[in-house]
Amino acid sequence: MLRSLVGSEMCIRDRQCTGLPLVLDDTSSTRAFLESLRPYKELHLLVNNAGVHLDLLSQWRQPNLDSTGQHELMWRTNTLGAAQVVFGLLPQLRAATGGARVVNVISMLHSMGRNAELLPVTQSSASAGRGYNSWNAYGNSKLALAHLTFELSRSEEAHGVQAYCLHPGAVYTAVSTRGLEGNRLVLMIKRLFAPVEQWCLKTPEEGAMTSLYCALGKDVRGGAYFRNIARAKHSSEADDGQVS
Repeated sequence: MLRSLVGSEMCIRDRQCTGLPLVLDDTSSTRAFLESLRPYKELHLLVNNAGVHLDLLSQWRQPNLDSTGQHELMWRTNTLGAAQVVFGLLPQLRAATGGARVVNVISMLHSMGRNAELLPVTQSSASAGRGYNSWNAYGNSKLALAHLTFELSRSEEAHGVQAYCLHPGAVYTAVSTRGLEGNRLVLMIKRLFAPVEQWCLKTPEEGAMTSLYCALGKDVRGGAYFRNIARAKHSSEADDGQVS
């Protein structure tokens, strides 16, 4: 199925996998993760799939901070954590025989982000231009990942590294449950309508298809935003090279 989808000669099956702990809002955890990968001299593929939105009902009235108390939690996890991993592994990506790919899973909601609000993103300015709203903060974190993707494409293509960003679609996972924690009534309603939600949304396997297309697709060039296994139009905010 994967081969027919992406036209790749690569097919992953029966491979041994090793799990490593990684807490993206914790700098020391991210450093330890990177250190554990030092023995690998080449890295051909990096998929930044992790991300959080822990306030789906927009109840936060001010930024929820990371473990250091310095950064808005979604900014630290979705953007700074991912960037720390990318730049920490960049020497191994550059060294990869035959080239390497970086795939950043963002969201169509990167369109909610605004360049004017990206820097500095601290405990008081995660979406300061519009007043703090967790959805805007989430959009800013994903817009920044789009900028990271396009800048990597510009600066690293000569080193054999291509970068991609994508919207996976609305996928039936436990992510939304985390974003509703503490709201017992809403969670109860969500569980009641779970069969309907499951029928309407993509399965995790379906949600992974665009990521796999970017990661393994033959002749699929980077430096672009993808959706539904194809190139798609991204927010015009992401076109500002100076911000990137």
